[in-house]
Amino acid sequence: MKHLITLCYVGLLSAALMPAHGRDQLTLRLVQTIPLSGVGGRLDHMAVDLEKNRLFVAAVANGTLEVLDLDRGKVINSIPGIKDTQDALFLGGQFNKLYVSSLDGTLRIFQGETFRLIQALKLEPDPNRLLYDPATDLIYFGYGGQNAGYDAYERVGILQAKRGAR
Repeated sequence: MKHLITLCYVGLLSAALMPAHGRDQLTLRLVQTIPLSGVGGRLDHMAVDLEKNRLFVAAVANGTLEVLDLDRGKVINSIPGIKDTQDALFLGGQFNKLYVSSLDGTLRIFQGETFRLIQALKLEPDPNRLLYDPATDLIYFGYGGQNAGYDAYERVGILQAKRGAR
């Protein structure tokens, strides 16, 4: 089974590195650079709000989640007090919530406009890579790895996303 997974990863990586046929232009190009003043050290996962054109950046070493306005090209908010920020997930529309995980096992849920903390859930250490399934309104997160005292990221948590401000 491990060989099959490794083979799939190698195939995906090879496909990504091969040039696209019939194209003379690059598929990716730099369109914008936004300075993160006062942010130093490692960054981790990012999330996007396509409705309001915002980008959420986990600034691990800073203990913040940076909120960028992509239209204006600047940082519009910095949510402090999140030690070892790992990942963020923004659900717009009827949810209007921002979910932020941290290494200590806390999943913080913020209101999507004011970034007021709605709830902090204590989970096992190192919840990472938040993923949303719109068919079920479930949020999945992987956790584990050396930071949590496990050999690998092989554990999965599930959270029911709730609509509304509460």
